[in-house]
Amino acid sequence: MKFMRILAVDDDESTLAFLRVRLEQDGFEVSVARTGAEALEMAATLMPDLALVDLRLPGMDGFELSRRLLQISEIPIIMLTAVADEQTVVEGLERYAEDYVNKPFHYPELRARITRVLSRRTPDPTAGRMVIDEHLTIDLPRRTVWVDSVPQRLSPIETRLLATLVQNRGRVVPQDALLRRAWGHLNEGEPDSLWVRMRNLRRKIGDGANPPRYVLTERGVGYRFAEAEPEAPAEPPPGSGRADSAAMRRTTHPATTVPVVTKVIAGLPTG
Repeated sequence: MKFMRILAVDDDESTLAFLRVRLEQDGFEVSVARTGAEALEMAATLMPDLALVDLRLPGMDGFELSRRLLQISEIPIIMLTAVADEQTVVEGLERYAEDYVNKPFHYPELRARITRVLSRRTPDPTAGRMVIDEHLTIDLPRRTVWVDSVPQRLSPIETRLLATLVQNRGRVVPQDALLRRAWGHLNEGEPDSLWVRMRNLRRKIGDGANPPRYVLTERGVGYRFAEAEPEAPAEPPPGSGRADSAAMRRTTHPATTVPVVTKVIAGLPTG
């Protein structure tokens, strides 16, 4: 199951406790909030993949909270409602929510709706072969990576660690979440074991530079797989005015030509 963050918002403590336990058992990272203000603060820092929002919140109601959440990010929202008014439900679906569940709800139904919404919104980048850059290619279903065309076999735990990091590319994955995803309920999953496995994983993916290029450490928090670097702008085609004028300036005033500076990163392959 893909590692995802869910924000659950409800003023009922028993509902939040139930959701946290069941969703974490299914492999989600769960944050809970009891008010709209608390939920907005969490959403701005955690950037959840989905929000479960109770309509009847104290102060800021579920509609207003949903409106403000969507101003922060395109967060898919499932509304939890005990409101029997059909028009209220229709309004929520048309304006804010991807889906809704009536309270009291059965967890299997809620879980199915969460799965459907997430699968609709978020394609899984780890389902096939991924070309990270000219040096690294990853094939998680085959538990294999290629570094400069040389294959390296990953262990099951290394595969689950790399899958979790790539699925959350650009975002910090907490150590506790990595331990749960990689080891489950086995006793082997301790912070020291995680550090050793990360060191081995970096070695296998050719990430021995200091600082690393792919798997970055966020000290005291967790790890993050680096986002893709933006592509450099293409050079103007030969014969274009900009290229010709630039060449003329270099020819006419050789003393003012700015030399090209090449940045070499120690430890990275040069081939």
